[in-house]
Amino acid sequence: MARRIGALGGAFLLAVAVLTGIPLATDAQPALAQTCVPGTTAVPITWGSSGTGFVWQNNAANSVSGASNTYALGGTGQNMTVSYVDLDARNADTNAPLDGPLGNTFKTQTDGIYGAPYLTLVNTSLTSAEVVAWSFTFDKPVLVENFQISDIDWHGFRRAQQPAPSFEDELTVLAIRGPNTVNYTATPGTDVLQTGNVFLANRNGGYDSPYPNSNTTGGRNPGDPEGRITINSNQPVTEITFDYSNGPNDAIQDALDPNGQPNPPIPPNSPGVSDSHAIAINNFTVCVGNRTLGDTVWADVDNDGIIDTNEPLLAGVPVELVDTNGAVIETTTTDASGNYTFTQLIPFDWTVRVTPPAGYSAGFDRDGGADGTATVPEADLTAGNVADADFGLVPDPGTVSGRVFEDYNNNGTFDSGQGEIGIAGVSLSLIGTDLGGSPINLTTTTAADGQYTFT
Repeated sequence: MARRIGALGGAFLLAVAVLTGIPLATDAQPALAQTCVPGTTAVPITWGSSGTGFVWQNNAANSVSGASNTYALGGTGQNMTVSYVDLDARNADTNAPLDGPLGNTFKTQTDGIYGAPYLTLVNTSLTSAEVVAWSFTFDKPVLVENFQISDIDWHGFRRAQQPAPSFEDELTVLAIRGPNTVNYTATPGTDVLQTGNVFLANRNGGYDSPYPNSNTTGGRNPGDPEGRITINSNQPVTEITFDYSNGPNDAIQDALDPNGQPNPPIPPNSPGVSDSHAIAINNFTVCVGNRTLGDTVWADVDNDGIIDTNEPLLAGVPVELVDTNGAVIETTTTDASGNYTFTQLIPFDWTVRVTPPAGYSAGFDRDGGADGTATVPEADLTAGNVADADFGLVPDPGTVSGRVFEDYNNNGTFDSGQGEIGIAGVSLSLIGTDLGGSPINLTTTTAADGQYTFT
């Protein structure tokens, strides 16, 4: 949608409002709740006064760059946090500096100009460099289904009888898990040009095309599939982000207009003053994992991969959940019984990694690598919870050594400089039990210098 004014001689001139994006009651078509994959629980996200009513209000608290709202994801115990960063103060809120001069009354909010069931994001960006960065973050990795951004549209210069500089909705969308971006599936409408992660309103070539496209509009409503993109995360994500701004500079193309230069002139380094362009976030679905993964870490004294009765269970061992990119997604430690558990997991190829404490080395693990890691395939978690990802840590070999000697001065120290000498041929025994409770009964004899070693 757009309500636009122009710039002339440094002053803002209010133009006639052109509302190309306010939906009629008949074209409000929110995204429907999706069916989630086995091992997950579907949580519908609905905005404003519709459904569960996730609300973003136009108020002072939400008018500061970095503002955020946290929403409970049903009864799962997880949350979704919506936030934005607006370094150029271009989000249309109570602190928007252009709203007064431009006469803008449309605001970023739920139940706004598009009504329910949309989160309406209004932007007064003047250039593609003036970005409002929106983020939807989750406590744990989830699947995001049917995340739709609608009303992606544009307007060229000099629509008939209007001093209307241009705008073009531009979005850069990323899916993130931990510290890394991950692939997602995007389905753009016919009016939207996708180049990698960048989406531009581009009907008939958009306003970057030569005249007469500069004199036309590509206005869309939230219910129009042509101006919509649909995002599906085909793997677990912890965040969906997008940068929202005005589009690229079309001054060169409009300068070629045979009817002459646009009036008012194009602002420097700007495709136009836009008051205001907006997009709508439809209802969508979050699939929250409901699988658990875990087992036991123990001292596998005999290195046979079996927890024997007397083998110690190891408490306080660090355990990490690692994704397919090698990023650590979650950490925990074993409890007093050597047990650990990762909960609310999406079925995926997760890897569990342990850090052996001092005096231990990696031994038995679920996938047989004996390397302190075990990959649990997605199919296993799809089938159900996994409770056999245990790790046997092998105690490092120890030695007992010393010297038998003539201690002339009876000080318990071997003083070779004072004539003390080792005694050869002394028989020694080492008797006791190992960590697993097995008996130890070893013998050896001192060497010529009185030294001995049990291994």
